Amino acid sequence: MTATAPTFSLLTTFAVAVFLLGCNPDLIPASKFASQSADIDAATNNDQSAPSTPADATTNIGPIGPPTAWSFESVATVAAPDGALSVAIGTKNAVHVAFYTSDKDLYHATNASGSWLTAVVESGTDVGDRNSIGVHGDGTIHVSYRDYDKNLLRHAVRKPAGAWKHVTLAEKGGLGGFENDLALDASGHVHITYYNSSESRLEYLSDSGGDWATEVLDDKYDAGSVNAVAVTPDGKTLHAAHVAYKTKKLVWLRRGASGIERVEIDSKSVPGEQIDLAIDGGGAAHIAYYDTADKDLRYATNKTGAWQVMAVDVEGDLGDHLGIATGPSGVPHIAYRGYDPGVFRHARLAGPVWKRVELSKSSLGKGVDVEVGDDGTVHVVFANWDDKNLRHATAPP
Repeated sequence: MTATAPTFSLLTTFAVAVFLLGCNPDLIPASKFASQSADIDAATNNDQSAPSTPADATTNIGPIGPPTAWSFESVATVAAPDGALSVAIGTKNAVHVAFYTSDKDLYHATNASGSWLTAVVESGTDVGDRNSIGVHGDGTIHVSYRDYDKNLLRHAVRKPAGAWKHVTLAEKGGLGGFENDLALDASGHVHITYYNSSESRLEYLSDSGGDWATEVLDDKYDAGSVNAVAVTPDGKTLHAAHVAYKTKKLVWLRRGASGIERVEIDSKSVPGEQIDLAIDGGGAAHIAYYDTADKDLRYATNKTGAWQVMAVDVEGDLGDHLGIATGPSGVPHIAYRGYDPGVFRHARLAGPVWKRVELSKSSLGKGVDVEVGDDGTVHVVFANWDDKNLRHATAPP
């Protein structure tokens, strides 16, 4: 069954978008996977617990300010924006958004032409409720996503002026499986982490060797039910963050030539539901996550060499949808939703203090993500159910 497409503002623009961006219903058969197992035994896997600063410290949280420096625009008007969206910055700092709506289809929107154009990536009975987008320097767009109805992990790619091409990467993920995240290296190779709930483990896929290859990153304590990935520009070092469900621990992994380093972070909080990861130009990791016990937004980094944990926002139920990014300066930016109060906020670390801005009030909004352009401009996209709008907010460096 093909679901009815959402009603966008400016139908003419939508039709032009579909023509320009392309929508290919013909699915490409999956490649034969070259399978391999990551070396995660005791001989090569540095498994340790990281000392951290107290996660309940709130002295580093500044007051909430108004969005005086921010500009806002509508990306698309839809019948009911859902919670799944992801953002990437392309050439000339164009913004690209993958998003899922109540019609259960996956869409792509971009302002690369100077105005927002939207087209279908894939339609079906229920595709795209978990998605992640990346854009290479040559303009090629990649999206990883879950086909909930068929229980598949999928990948879609579109070259400039081409049509969307699709491939199935994994099957039979099990109930709740295929939570996924995607990153690209400077050569345009794709790196995807995903949760295989049938095996209760975090797995990794990449086409860096030519064919798609898969390996196990972590199989301890039901690993990866929520996960995030980042990769160095040369593609040689992979960072991943996830939650070990059975121990309720936040776990950071670094996969390099010598094996996988595994560190458990923040023993005081109960991470879960939402997590995101970024690495800065110096190779330091920055993790934003939701503490399900205290319902707070947390942040962890190893920028100083040792892991440090901070509270970012604790005034209510905050952070159950979030995204994190670092720009050219290496400063972390977090965009997140507050369930109670119903808000979308942005926080950036200015020295030792988190400076927070309230971008919008929303009683029903869910999805939110953030990226920082090469020029330092901050881009936040959020789905506001109150006015049925997908919105784009920008702030100067």
